[in-house]
Amino acid sequence: MSFNDTSRSGKPGGFRAAILADGDAPNRAELDAAWPGWDDGLAFVVAADGGARHAAGLGVRLDRWVGDGDSLPAAALEELRAAGIPVELVTAEKDETDTELALRAALDAGATDIVILGAFGGPRLDHALANAGLLAHPSLARRHEGGGDRRRDPEGRDDAAMVGLSAKDLRRARRPQGQ
Repeated sequence: MSFNDTSRSGKPGGFRAAILADGDAPNRAELDAAWPGWDDGLAFVVAADGGARHAAGLGVRLDRWVGDGDSLPAAALEELRAAGIPVELVTAEKDETDTELALRAALDAGATDIVILGAFGGPRLDHALANAGLLAHPSLARRHEGGGDRRRDPEGRDDAAMVGLSAKDLRRARRPQGQ
């Protein structure tokens, strides 16, 4: 089935994709409690290198893996290949982060709605800053130029958002006040 099939996405001409980055990510129950419907229409999941480790805890199956392999053992990459998941291994000497490569993969596949999980947290502040910068990525800007590719919510607004809640933040948000 085509990724542009509206029966999968509920949106003409596109679908929702999830990118699993290698930062902190909540598990499925935490994410469902904090963001009901985050996976409505989810039709494509891309792991950015070590973000593949989040798939099981989120209850999603990977459709693609991209990265330079510095955050995931070679044996794990072989397991992905054996499971039939396309693996796009790139050189470590590159200008893009692995999450940016995953964003491009989702856009190239036809995604019009993208959720990035694991964009923040972890030991790499430079990656968190680069991930925040993805909101202004030129590929996203081009999609909104010139009418045909413009996507709007039902009230006519163009929206871009990145949620930066870690599992720790989600647990803290659910605690009763005073604890």
